[in-house]
Amino acid sequence: MVKNGYLNQNVIQLKQITQLCISQIIDTELEKEPITYNDVYQFNQFQNMYANLDSLELSLHFPDQLYQSSST
Repeated sequence: MVKNGYLNQNVIQLKQITQLCISQIIDTELEKEPITYNDVYQFNQFQNMYANLDSLELSLHFPDQLYQSSST
């Protein structure tokens, strides 16, 4: 359980950093004209990373749920 606590804290920190990156992309890249494919790609990559970290955080809180949902 302690191990999950450390992992969870690291995941939360990574989510915060990722959210800052997303905000920075929105503020700097997506506000300019024209928006490039690379800007959108980078934004989507960070959004996906955040979603994956969110799922990882949930699986650390509820490890049994992960196995139940994957077996159905």
